[in-house]
Amino acid sequence: MDHRSRRVAEHAVAIAHLMAIPDKRIKEIEIAALLRDIGKANFPLFMLEKSPNDYSPEEMAIYKYHPQACSEILKNVYGYEQIIELVHYHHEKYNGSGFPSGHKTSKTPMGAYIIGITDYYDHLVENKTR
Repeated sequence: MDHRSRRVAEHAVAIAHLMAIPDKRIKEIEIAALLRDIGKANFPLFMLEKSPNDYSPEEMAIYKYHPQACSEILKNVYGYEQIIELVHYHHEKYNGSGFPSGHKTSKTPMGAYIIGITDYYDHLVENKTR
């Protein structure tokens, strides 16, 4: 498990606690935050060394597929239905401009929004300190 995944999970859990989300759901959020990027395992290595801001249109298409790839990897894990939903939608945005589905508002689970926000926050903080 990389340090970034651990930080994202810790922040997501902290936010979920502040929102008084039930413990079972918090555990699902934590696991989903830890696993959210395993769909990147099929990325060409050079993509892992670049920021998504620097991706070509073809690379961006690969990047935007990683939540679905993660869902595919996890689909046969018993009891992970909620976790799969969270990882699948963690890049959705409230206004519908996210991916992979472009869901708006209540169609995206709150846990997915929490993971997405903490993922983005961690990206901003880490890139600022480098």
